[in-house]
Amino acid sequence: MVRGGYGIFYNRMILGALDDTLEFGKYTSSNVVQFPNDNADPGPSAGRLPADPFLVNGPFVNRARLDQLYPPGVPVRNNGVVVFDSPDRKLPYAHQFTLGYVRELASSLALHADYVRMVNKDMFLARNLNPSLRVDTTRTGAIVRSDAFGVLGDPSYRQQVWVFENTGEAVYNALNLSLEKRYANNWSGRISYSLSKADGTANDQADKNTYQVLTNLNLDAFRGPSNVDRRHILSLGAQTEIPKTGGLTLSSTARYMSGAPFTIYDSSIDADRNGELVDPVPAGSYSGTATDSLKNVDYKGGRNGAIGPDYFQLDVRAGWRRRIREQKALEVFLDIYNITNRANFDNPTTSGVPGWSTDRRLPATFLVLTNLRGGGGFPRQAQFGVRYAF
Repeated sequence: MVRGGYGIFYNRMILGALDDTLEFGKYTSSNVVQFPNDNADPGPSAGRLPADPFLVNGPFVNRARLDQLYPPGVPVRNNGVVVFDSPDRKLPYAHQFTLGYVRELASSLALHADYVRMVNKDMFLARNLNPSLRVDTTRTGAIVRSDAFGVLGDPSYRQQVWVFENTGEAVYNALNLSLEKRYANNWSGRISYSLSKADGTANDQADKNTYQVLTNLNLDAFRGPSNVDRRHILSLGAQTEIPKTGGLTLSSTARYMSGAPFTIYDSSIDADRNGELVDPVPAGSYSGTATDSLKNVDYKGGRNGAIGPDYFQLDVRAGWRRRIREQKALEVFLDIYNITNRANFDNPTTSGVPGWSTDRRLPATFLVLTNLRGGGGFPRQAQFGVRYAF
């Protein structure tokens, strides 16, 4: 059997992205400001105390100066990052194409093959209306901001001024294969494999173009694998009822996923001088020196040029079902999750996230794995249950 389909799917607007335009407007009573605005404080990175007036002579906030410039609860000019909405903003959408083939190989065995292609259009990628140009490529070099597009008409903006725009796009291609054994002779099973690739110039609704240089959006530099791109996914599942045991069943599920991409950068230099210290490192092999850091990471260069840790989990269930009457039954089961007790780590964290382990400038945390998948990593655990069905 051959099957196929086509559809257009419109994304929902995520309030968490849109409310930035309310929280970080031109005027606000709750400022988030970086000091100094025009460069990085040269003191701490050189082993000296901060030079900024808010932290001068040590890591103690000058509260009197803070209350003077930003009176509590009083709306004032936002000297931090400003986010504007756009009257031209549209909902992102995707074209989806599918083509599949199913063939019965035996009375209870079938092979499935499906090709899926998604072309995402009008994805959000914010543009900086107040871009900067650093005087040199050093981390602490002064930056000069400008109304490069001539739309702000106000030279007093101190940091980035982002505006929602639909300039992002992404393409997803996948080949999904599965072999399914329907329940017969006391057992059933399924094995499935997905080979996929996802790349483009946007990932989600909160993306900001940090590779922009003045009026040049540099979309080619932003193009790369999507954050959720998993090239290989393999799943196996089976269940059986053991004969002559009065209702004893066993089932298991195993899942493997190759690693997701991430970017390695070096904030000690600003290669494109755009004031954003997120320039990817050159292609090559990189290793962390701290405990629990990744070693010999192959980096292809550009955004998301490295692949993080892979994932594997095996779950098992043993159960027993006894019919008491025609419409009543007693069920007892034992579930064991992650029976191999494998530690599945998330990717090294990026700028601004606790751990901050993708920055080569910080050897103490560089490529250190700090976060387990799902928060706790789902260590091996068992669950026992009893159910009475009627």
